[in-house]
Amino acid sequence: MQVNTINERHVGRKQNLLILAIFPLSIFICGILTWIFRTDYDINSVLTGLKEILSSPTTLYTDFLELGDVSSSLINASLIGFFNLYLLNKYKLRINGSIIAAFMTVIGFSFFGKNIFNVIPIYIGG
Repeated sequence: MQVNTINERHVGRKQNLLILAIFPLSIFICGILTWIFRTDYDINSVLTGLKEILSSPTTLYTDFLELGDVSSSLINASLIGFFNLYLLNKYKLRINGSIIAAFMTVIGFSFFGKNIFNVIPIYIGG
């Protein structure tokens, strides 16, 4: 009986960060595409929606899809995702399952109640 071996290759921390960067990058691209394919195609509406998201007194049940629009919500989620990638890279954290779960959870919460300004005190406290 012959055992079939699989050639596994170790993936470094930089490659893991690049793999994780695909998720917020795809969210950002979807935000841009939803802005482009809207009927009004106005940059001011996206900037106004993003300004509303960033300046609102957001509580946990604030729906950013209703407060801004779809494009602004997706861009907000991608900004938080890129900010988290920056922190992962700056503090040289080892990418494991817990880090990936926390990364995805924070991006999920960025659709309601979390923007780039009110997430910073959480990281300072942590």
